[in-house]
Amino acid sequence: WDFSSRWLEDSKDLKSIYTLDLVTPDLNALLWNTENLLSEIYLLINDKEKSEEYSIRAENRKKAIHKYLWSDEFKTYGDYHITKQKIVNTN
Repeated sequence: WDFSSRWLEDSKDLKSIYTLDLVTPDLNALLWNTENLLSEIYLLINDKEKSEEYSIRAENRKKAIHKYLWSDEFKTYGDYHITKQKIVNTN
């Protein structure tokens, strides 16, 4: 990740970065994809239990992404600020 103004409380002050308070759609999309790939890999090696586990994880993550990171107002995904309990960035 770069340190863009997206994660700054004050866009002119790098010390105001607050990444630990954010749940981001880009990272979660990568994790969702990884869980799907692991599910497929485990299916290929006939480990149905592990395949199902990762399939469930991916589905749960997908639901959480839509629940917490989608903005009806802006019609896009954004960063969810845990403390503020709202989407703070949609760019």
